[in-house]
Amino acid sequence: MLCGHTHGGQICLPNGRPILTDSDTPRRLARGSWRYHQMIGYTSVGSGTSIIDARLNCLPEVTLHRLVRA
Repeated sequence: MLCGHTHGGQICLPNGRPILTDSDTPRRLARGSWRYHQMIGYTSVGSGTSIIDARLNCLPEVTLHRLVRA
């Protein structure tokens, strides 16, 4: 599953843990690659900002995925 972006929380603790994700998803699914049962997913942190024009401990990203047939 490829997910939209949550801004990665935009404002994160020094370890990258988001303070607020503004999403109903568990924080562990709010950024980067993850697994949920048999599903493999990736949630981008995006490259912009929302509400506050700042990012802290959350570098912007543009993600490229290469999909290949098994």
